[in-house]
This record gives sequence, structure tokens and C-alpha cells, in this order.
Amino acid sequence: TMNMSIGQGYTLVTPMHVANMIAMVCNSGKIYRPHLLKEIRDGQSNEVIEEIEPRILHESNIDQAIWREVQRDLRYVITDGTAIYPMNNKRFKLAGKTGTAEVNGVAKGHWHSWMAAYGPYDAPVEEQYVVVVLVEAVNDWEWWAPYATNIIFQGILANENYDQAIDELGFKYLNKSRTRQE
Repeated sequence: TMNMSIGQGYTLVTPMHVANMIAMVCNSGKIYRPHLLKEIRDGQSNEVIEEIEPRILHESNIDQAIWREVQRDLRYVITDGTAIYPMNNKRFKLAGKTGTAEVNGVAKGHWHSWMAAYGPYDAPVEEQYVVVVLVEAVNDWEWWAPYATNIIFQGILANENYDQAIDELGFKYLNKSRTRQE
């Protein structure tokens, strides 16, 4: 139905599903087997025991021009769309999609806040990261998932801790960590 085509109703996905979909767009139609490790090292010698090689599960036959258009559209979400303020990042070009999901049952009247993003947008695909954040059962229109995603990218790409990231990004109303406040 039309309702399901926009991810509402009975459509159920996990953050890992969404991460794999964003990675597919980032990789212009190549779907890789998800993995969380790059390598396994010996705990004492630090020697690499096993390298985890990327494995392609499927390659789309959709024209590459279509993938480039979708990538531009995801960049537009950050530069001029729904994520323009929470994902504003002067250091790194990011691309992604915001989302809200219905909550039924106990938390009715709330929704889940999603952000799925990748970046740096202008880096070679091998140097890009995918970040997906799901904040469950929020009840206000703050963009918590996009804010958290931007902070995570600051940590990954600029090697900043939480306090440094919120200072750099100008998120003045977020609380500093306790150790810094004391």
C-alpha cells in the first residue's frame, strides 16, 4: 500500500537494515555483507590474526546516473532539507536522511527519531562512514537523532570527544559531561 511505501504501517526495519541501505546508496548499488570488524588482533602481541575482507552480496543493475542523483538528494537533505540545522557541519560534507517512525502501544503519541547518514560526502567511497541513529519514543520536535549523528561524525572524522564536538558544532544547549562541568 501507499502507507508502506513511505515506511509507515507495518514496515519494520532495524538500524542495521537502514545502515545497509544507506551503504548501498553510498556504494552506488553494491550491497556488502555487513561486518563490524576490520581485523582481529592478538591481545598480547597486537599481531593481526585475521583481516575481515568486504564481500559483495549483490550488485544492482540500476544506471549509475540514478545512484548519483540519489546521492545528491541525500546531500540536499543536509544542505537545504530537513537536516539543515542539526546536521550543519562546517568541517565535513555529509549526506543522509531524517525520519520519524510511528510508535504504537505504551508510547502512543510519541515517535522514533531516525537519522541515517554517510560521509565525508566528497571522499572516496573507501574512506566514507555510515552512521545510523535511532532515538526511541521522543515526544517533542527536537531532532535528537540528527544531532547525535553529527556528534558521532565529529568523533570519527575529527577525533573529538563529546564535549569538544558539541563546542565545535555549536550545540550550546546540550549538557557537557559531568567531569568537565565539575
